[in-house]
Amino acid sequence: MEGRILSICTSMPKVVDYRGEEVKTGIFKAPVEGPVHVSVTRLAGDGQADLRFHGGEHKAVYAYPAEHYPYWERQTGRALALGAFGENFTVSGLDESTVRIGDIFAAGESLLQVSEPRIPCFKLVMRMEAGPDFSTRFLASGRTGFYLRVLREGKVTSGDTFERVESNTASPTVLEFLAQTQWAGRNPNRLRRAGMATGLSPAWRTSIRNKLSQTLSAALGNLPGQRRMRVSKVWDETENIRSIHLVPTDGEALPRHLAGQFLPVTLQDKVGMPVRRSYSISSAPGADALRLTVRLERNPDGSPGSGSGLIHALVPGDTILANPPAGSFHPDPEDDCGLLLVGAGIGITPLVAIASDALSRGRRARMAISRKNRSDLALGDDLAALQSRYPEFRLDVIHTRGNGGEPRLTANSLGALEDGDEVYLCGPDGFVSDLRAQFQNRGVPAWRILSETFKLASTGMPIQTQACEVQFSELGGPVVNRGETLLETAEAQGLLPPSGCRAGSCELCVTHLVSGKVRYVEPVERTDDKLVHLCVAAPDGPVRLGPLGMGHGVQIMPEWMEDQLGGLFERDD
Repeated sequence: MEGRILSICTSMPKVVDYRGEEVKTGIFKAPVEGPVHVSVTRLAGDGQADLRFHGGEHKAVYAYPAEHYPYWERQTGRALALGAFGENFTVSGLDESTVRIGDIFAAGESLLQVSEPRIPCFKLVMRMEAGPDFSTRFLASGRTGFYLRVLREGKVTSGDTFERVESNTASPTVLEFLAQTQWAGRNPNRLRRAGMATGLSPAWRTSIRNKLSQTLSAALGNLPGQRRMRVSKVWDETENIRSIHLVPTDGEALPRHLAGQFLPVTLQDKVGMPVRRSYSISSAPGADALRLTVRLERNPDGSPGSGSGLIHALVPGDTILANPPAGSFHPDPEDDCGLLLVGAGIGITPLVAIASDALSRGRRARMAISRKNRSDLALGDDLAALQSRYPEFRLDVIHTRGNGGEPRLTANSLGALEDGDEVYLCGPDGFVSDLRAQFQNRGVPAWRILSETFKLASTGMPIQTQACEVQFSELGGPVVNRGETLLETAEAQGLLPPSGCRAGSCELCVTHLVSGKVRYVEPVERTDDKLVHLCVAAPDGPVRLGPLGMGHGVQIMPEWMEDQLGGLFERDD
């Protein structure tokens, strides 16, 4: 396939007034003459204002098909100059229905690879001087353009050919990719195919993995809201670590979970106030009880921590409230890649569940554990049983204290990985971040390294600020938000609000605010204070929400989805 670059457009960021607010943006691009050098992060003379969402290695160049201009001129009722969509390359002769994720193109002296489609932010609405629904219509049209990463730097000139030199037909077209990830009703198999696209950016792989996790969790069929659970058994793993078994009091089936997920629970302190925590489920799916294994943390004055202390005080017959299992720290049950499970301290708890489930499915799995001393190993009986049942299961336990200590766990000490293996890390922040960096330095792709961290504190979850209660209409009781977005809070509870851009622009997640106030972490186009963009809003005090996704952002089914995924555009003569 050979296209052509009709224009090269650049601009440096500038501050503009938008509805009474100052906004810094680089979207106002215009054609430039002469050769332009393309580097691994941007074009010469070009820049982005917000590097969290724009620019970088996998968004170095944005290309937009010239064939779409007549369509948008009819939609907007005005003429559009090249560069109107903030593109760097205006290209002709190809579009999202023919370009595949991972395709490699030669342009001038440079070599570029398609990395992801564009999901628009509010700045496109600002640039087009359009209504607040423009981002939704832009995405629904399938005419999104695509980003490129630079494999070889060099000069490019307007008029140069844009020639595809390599393509993997197993990789989806940009249009098919959009259908699989945005409009396919969270179909797990379509998400899996999208996640395996050649050359896909790490950010998109992570996003797809999270969507797949939410889809698989929803498919478990757990009822939303809290259920009362009874403590059926309690025992000590070590001097400071205790396990408990939980079963429902209503006689219904045990909540189902994916190996590695956590259980959000609500306890009561001495004066009857609710204490909400989340703890990893250490039992594998299919067990006759949910097992939590919790270390007793202590406050500076030596008193038991507010969360772990209440868990350790439970006795058989006590009851607590629990929301459905949640979390994305789990393998895909349909995958068959090998697993390397590395944990420190109480971080062993989800890894034991993952190992047990994976080995029972015939997957390769090995585990490495860093412990302070030999008496500090929880779930030892489980590990011994796994070694006995699965002789191929390799377990390495490193004790960092006593008898002079042993060498610390490092990525190099864990030996070679097979292609496609996934690494799961769980432990304190420093342990996880160090190992993640080491594995990436060894060439393990970032998207194949999953991690979960904890802090040595009295809670079961990382300490966060601005804890607020949020009431979702789909749940029976309030849940706690600790500074994350409302969309993330909903997803952590097993809810699946419609969402797309996760940047406040597509409006799919817009939900009615029944009571309370929110603060926005990103500017959004707001026409009603009683409508909340969940993906960029955090609560500012107690918040109550209406049915998720029932605001004015309606998930439009694109016209090109009616016949088949990846259908062709209507052509403009």
